Order: sequence, then structure tokens, then C-alpha cells
Amino acid sequence: MKYIEVTFPEGKIEYSLRVLVKLIGKIVLQISGVDSLEKIPEESIKVETKKKFLNISLFVRFTLEKRVPEIAWDLQKILKDQFETKTGLKIDRIDIYVQGFSSTGLNENFDNLSFPTAPELSIQNAP
Repeated sequence: MKYIEVTFPEGKIEYSLRVLVKLIGKIVLQISGVDSLEKIPEESIKVETKKKFLNISLFVRFTLEKRVPEIAWDLQKILKDQFETKTGLKIDRIDIYVQGFSSTGLNENFDNLSFPTAPELSIQNAP
């Protein structure tokens, strides 16, 4: 099993990748606009080490409650802040791959929607 180590003046902490993936998944699913991970967390969250930093790739499904750029920005900011605070590890980049959208939060009863009708067209022959 692969471990990631953080060294503090008081000592060091080793995190297994499995624990980090679970923590990332928990944080991600609490963010407004994120519906779900694409598959099981181990396949939807990729963590790579690069010198003293982590690169994270997320494969997620969004809801349509907010604009996609807003959800992505919130996801990156909140994940980075909470993850770094909880673990002491530093994140270099978070890549988000949107795998689809969910209609959660939208009105799925389309029977009550009204649309403007087009004016009637009439065909006239040329003189």
C-alpha cells in the first residue's frame, strides 16, 4: 500500500492513499452542486504526488442548480482549503472531469410548463 508522509517539527505522519481518497470523497460530496462521484471513490479520485505537493483528479457528476464554472470553482477552493487544513498536505492542482449532470433540484414536472405559441402562418400565392 502506498503512503504519503508529512513531516512536522514534532514528528511525522504517514497517510495511506486509501484514507486520503476517502477524505477527498467526503469533502467533495458535501459541496453544493456536486451530485456524485462517477464510480466508486477509488476509481473517481486519483491522487498523485509531485515533490512536496499533491495533484488530484476528480471524475464527478454535477447538478444543474448552479453554473458549471461556479461549481468547479467552489469545489476546487473548498477541497483545497479543507484538505490542507485537515492533513497538513499541500495541493498543487485539482483537475475536474465532469462526467455528466443530474436533474436533482430541478422541476421534473414539465406538464405545467407553458410556452409561447408561434403566430399562425399563411401561405399566399404570388400574383
